[in-house]
Amino acid sequence: MNIPMETAQLRKICEQAQGVLRGMGKTRELGVIDTYWERIDRQEVSVLVCGEFKRGKSSFINAFLGEQVCPVDVGIATSAVSLIRYGEKFRLVRQYGELNDLKTEELSSRDDIERYAKGSAEEIDNTVLLVIELPNEKLKKGIALFDTPGVGGLDPRHAFLTTYFLPKADAAIFVTDTGEPLTGAEITFFKKKILPYSRQHIVLVNKADSLSSERKVQEWVADVRNKLQERQSLTVIPVSSMLMQDYLDSGDEMSLEESNFAAVEKEIDNLIENVRRGLLLELRDYLIDVFRGILEPIKLKMGQIKVPDPHLIGKLEQELTELRDQKERLSNPNSNYRQKIASTIRQARSQVETRLSEESVLLSTDRLQALLSSPEAKDSTWLLRRLNDGIGSISAELDLMIDAAEDQVIQLLGMNTMHTSAKGFRFEIHTDLSPVERSVGSKVCNVARHVMPGLGIGGLAAGVVASLFTGGIVGGAALLIGAASALGYIGKTVSEASSSEQRAFLAGKLSPQISIAVNHLRNYINNRFEEFNTSLIAAMQQGTQDLIHQMESTLSDLNRLKQETMQQKQLRTKLLEDELKPVEQILGVLKVFLTNPFANVGKVSAERSGSFSRDSRAEASDKGDAGMNHEATVG
Repeated sequence: MNIPMETAQLRKICEQAQGVLRGMGKTRELGVIDTYWERIDRQEVSVLVCGEFKRGKSSFINAFLGEQVCPVDVGIATSAVSLIRYGEKFRLVRQYGELNDLKTEELSSRDDIERYAKGSAEEIDNTVLLVIELPNEKLKKGIALFDTPGVGGLDPRHAFLTTYFLPKADAAIFVTDTGEPLTGAEITFFKKKILPYSRQHIVLVNKADSLSSERKVQEWVADVRNKLQERQSLTVIPVSSMLMQDYLDSGDEMSLEESNFAAVEKEIDNLIENVRRGLLLELRDYLIDVFRGILEPIKLKMGQIKVPDPHLIGKLEQELTELRDQKERLSNPNSNYRQKIASTIRQARSQVETRLSEESVLLSTDRLQALLSSPEAKDSTWLLRRLNDGIGSISAELDLMIDAAEDQVIQLLGMNTMHTSAKGFRFEIHTDLSPVERSVGSKVCNVARHVMPGLGIGGLAAGVVASLFTGGIVGGAALLIGAASALGYIGKTVSEASSSEQRAFLAGKLSPQISIAVNHLRNYINNRFEEFNTSLIAAMQQGTQDLIHQMESTLSDLNRLKQETMQQKQLRTKLLEDELKPVEQILGVLKVFLTNPFANVGKVSAERSGSFSRDSRAEASDKGDAGMNHEATVG
């Protein structure tokens, strides 16, 4: 079954479900469903292409699209992020300036892409983002590509921009090449940024045509996989952008085959499919939760009519008492339960603050010395921007960590995270909830996750990407740059320092100002976690109140049943059966939706994903290695 067919099928189920919910006055649930469909109907999956400098990211994008979009220059690096998406005609929009005060300019020439994408921040007029719309058939499938600066090097602006945009993409393609083994910076970036925060990702080994044999290619693929991730589930694909470009220029089918782009395109199609299917699964699971909540009280009432349980009301009253106690515990900041929640959040916050301390020490010492050693450091504006970008890079990573920490706190308290928003990063935090607290908390959290701002569908990082298409970067950027604004003092400090003063003296003048900015970031962390704590408690209180109201209504109906005549009970049974039937039908369909065990979702053909086709005449000496192909294939 393909995604459009699955989407159409779920839409039909949803229409039935919405009709039932509308009849029951479930307005909040209807609003959540509408939000899901807004995201699903956008049908644009964003993929961030990232990696070290000069690994061929821009060349790969050009080869994939079949046209020269991203400028490629041997000596000049990409310095701005380019978002390349489908449009009926060419359109180019530039966003530039400071992230908390971006300006927008519409451009008319394709030559402006190179003008504003390559070079230093000063040379590209402080361009942050280029939004490029193209009538390209590959993009028409519903993919949008982020071309990003390299993550290594002296300029912290590059790492900052890549880190900032990473969580706003649905998937990531990490590009390395065969020019040299993986660097420490590449391994660190992949393990600390891609693995923890990217929901879907693959690795491309570019320039595979430079290796002498299929065996060498497979050895290189195995080495990359082993260095980046111990598990053998990581998809690593050898590829040659140069051979693909040869095919585009000459039409040589052999170049196309040897480029291995067929495997890449198939895997990208799988990424798109997995992201879209993940959203459908989220909506499905949400509907199942909602309708199970509707089904349970109906069945309780019907069971009590047909086979009365003299202990049922007592059991439900006990549950109601527990819920009311839960509400009281949530309302009392000094309760043991609230203290446990606060302790769990403090553990998470402490680990984020530790990372800030580590990064700020590096910025104040090694990174600052490297910047001061640069000839451009004589320009106070240049130095100020580089330091601000260094603070910005730390800020972007802190935001990623805070998001991941919040996810884990929620899981520890009993709330299930959603399919596409779950992150791989795991903090070593714990909570010592009692079985009753955990049981009640789990019930409450399943309701609360859709009440709490920033969770569930409202918290999808990809939702932020939509705002990029309509005029501006939103979210935490303004606050992050605001935290770094204390570095404004540096401009005056640098201008007052003569060129003959030693770097040590200048570093001594700058370090306190960096400390001021870091203190702003520490306050930002505290504010984020305080807001999270407030929002979480409010959502759990609302969820508890919803469950209390539902339990009170059920108990009221059950007590009324004891006073009813047989005729009244028969009539009530008929009404309950009429209410039950559509609920059970919808639940039955939802439970089997997207559960086909034979579906080959997210799999890459073992024939091509890890192998690199070569001329058989050049491979005569390597025929004995043919058996390695399948072993090195990961999909």
